[in-house]
Amino acid sequence: MSRSIRNGRSSRRSTQRQRIEALGKQRKHWEKEQRKRRRELSPHAREFIRMRAALIFLLSLAAGVALAIPIEKQLGRWAQDGLGTLQKISIQGNSQLSFDEVALATGIQPGRALADVDPLLVESRLRREPWIRDASVLTLPPSTLLVRVEERKPRALLLDSEIPPTIRAARLVDSSGFLFASALGDEDLPRLVGGENLALNHEHESLNMALGLLENLEELDLEALGGSRGPIELWLPRAGSSEGWVLRGNLEIILGHDHLMGRLRRLSDLLDSGKIRALRGEERFQIDLRFADQAVLRNLPEEERSRESISQRS
Repeated sequence: MSRSIRNGRSSRRSTQRQRIEALGKQRKHWEKEQRKRRRELSPHAREFIRMRAALIFLLSLAAGVALAIPIEKQLGRWAQDGLGTLQKISIQGNSQLSFDEVALATGIQPGRALADVDPLLVESRLRREPWIRDASVLTLPPSTLLVRVEERKPRALLLDSEIPPTIRAARLVDSSGFLFASALGDEDLPRLVGGENLALNHEHESLNMALGLLENLEELDLEALGGSRGPIELWLPRAGSSEGWVLRGNLEIILGHDHLMGRLRRLSDLLDSGKIRALRGEERFQIDLRFADQAVLRNLPEEERSRESISQRS
């Protein structure tokens, strides 16, 4: 009896091994056929497979971006049915503007049905306020309007060249060259002079270029040129003048219209030279850098009395 059981078990194990071997052979055959099929695919078919893989990747990426939308935006859309009348405005991000100024700029009055408020329209109104660079608005149940603002950060003052320095008003310039509100008078900012015809509440390429020059002055450690006369002033090019950009402080430096970064480097080298250091303690003078490979020095109080050309080749 036991011999019969052992023979039966041995027969089953043999059958299982045969099945496993058969499955292994089938798998190897299938893989071989797949490799052969891929080799036989036409270039168009292979390109189709690559495009399909790329499409799957892009769809996955788009789904990820969609999921990355701030959850509060999703909640704002889903909660429309729970909105009542406006009872509270919550404002974030304001420092220059007061709460009341931002609230007034929304154009929304308490008691209005929040379901009737168009956040995009309110955002557009807020961006018309000169101090506000960007804004986002959400309606939150049951009765709150959430307002987030990004205010402009002043980067420089723009002064009027046609008004005496003691009384001339200043306007503010942000980092994008956007000219906006009038300055209060206590801002410790770099000074630009000119541009009387530049429109308020607009970006201007000339102001953007001026900000780039100010950054270069900082990199070359030239801000101290103002000296006892106060902060150095960068004068914008005047129509019809060949002087172009001009720096005015204890020294007056004429930069011209082009090759400005190279001329600033020449100026930095000049100021480090013994010749210029000896003159720094005398009367205020002018350095004209518009000429190739040389700087022309003029004594400003008596321009024709002293004229000297310093070769940059030495």
